[in-house]
Amino acid sequence: MLDSVTLAIYCYAFTCGCEVIIAVFQHLAQFKPTTKNMTDILPEDKIEKGAKYEMAKCKFKIFNCFYTFAKDLIVMIYLGQIYQFLQKIKLNADVAIFLFIFLIDKVTKIPISLFYDFGLEAYFGYNKKTFGTWLYDLFAESLVTCLLLWPIYGTIIFLIRKYSTFYIHVTLFILFFRLLMLWIYPTIIAPIFNKFVPFDNEKPLYEKIQNLAKEVGFEIKGIFVMDGSRRSGHSNAYFTGLGKQKRVVFFDTLLNQLKTDEQVLGVLAHEFGHFKRSHNLIFLFIDTFGMLGVFILMNKVFSRMLMPIGLKLFLFISIVSPFGYIFAMFRNFCSRLMEKDADMFAIKLNYGKELIQSLKILVEENTSTLKNSYIHSLVNFSHPNVIDRIEFIEENVKSQEDKKK
Repeated sequence: MLDSVTLAIYCYAFTCGCEVIIAVFQHLAQFKPTTKNMTDILPEDKIEKGAKYEMAKCKFKIFNCFYTFAKDLIVMIYLGQIYQFLQKIKLNADVAIFLFIFLIDKVTKIPISLFYDFGLEAYFGYNKKTFGTWLYDLFAESLVTCLLLWPIYGTIIFLIRKYSTFYIHVTLFILFFRLLMLWIYPTIIAPIFNKFVPFDNEKPLYEKIQNLAKEVGFEIKGIFVMDGSRRSGHSNAYFTGLGKQKRVVFFDTLLNQLKTDEQVLGVLAHEFGHFKRSHNLIFLFIDTFGMLGVFILMNKVFSRMLMPIGLKLFLFISIVSPFGYIFAMFRNFCSRLMEKDADMFAIKLNYGKELIQSLKILVEENTSTLKNSYIHSLVNFSHPNVIDRIEFIEENVKSQEDKKK
């Protein structure tokens, strides 16, 4: 019979091994021949540049998996001694062990982070961070995370100790915390890391965004531009907030990359589709029941683990890590369906062609690969691959035009 630590090590090794294998398959996929449906999206030199970028990221991921596993293996072997040390210095060891391990992870990942930002990303022209910005992020992220981890794990461990049906109480607590974060993140946490400037209401695009929002029944608290270019050349846009606190946030890089207002509205119409179809609520439902299932399993396993609660919780997270792949595949399958649903919403608003134009620009500007392995897409892609996505939009735009004739 395996002891808990050995079982946790085996399960975690399996998880890391899966990540390495998936990265290897994705790396090999970059040697696929270039096809016509790829050159319809990007010129051949851009396709090859995307493949080289992807290969570099795969190599980095493989090295990072081995590095992280070696570090975590040492932590697991000496987990008992770490716990005893925290007890000796009069800390709540069940909670403090998670902060201690988080800080170990942060410190040991410093060379990895430096290489990724100032090596890999800089080589491909995407890193815009100065060393000062990188250092600020390191300390700010560490401080914010520690301030959040202590009450989170403190409450979880309190509920585990107090209730025999803790799996219900812990699930409800995490659900409450997620909703709380949706409320406080845009106004309290996000401004710690980025500057948010109100969108210029004198620009024609501002009025177009407001009109589109009214058309779909989306109440906007504010439209903001985030200084994403301060850190990276990559681009994005997102909604954040709850209820009447909903915000539209554009990376400044996105607004610089897209050529017309209609292309921006095409991206926004897709995002509004997620709102109108209640995709975020569906994911909240999926995640909540997923958590409940994990905590019910935890309740069964805990009775067989003769050790302090903090150690039980840490080891259990490692033991169930292989199931994360199964859940990730299911969640990403659902997400890909929702992305198509949101694309259909944009098509019905007559922004299908503009969405295609935007996707092609963003693929080029972000040096995304058009060559993906099946297993990588299955496990890691929350969106359909861009080739399938553009073909899907084109087919439905044509179908919509044929109906109007």
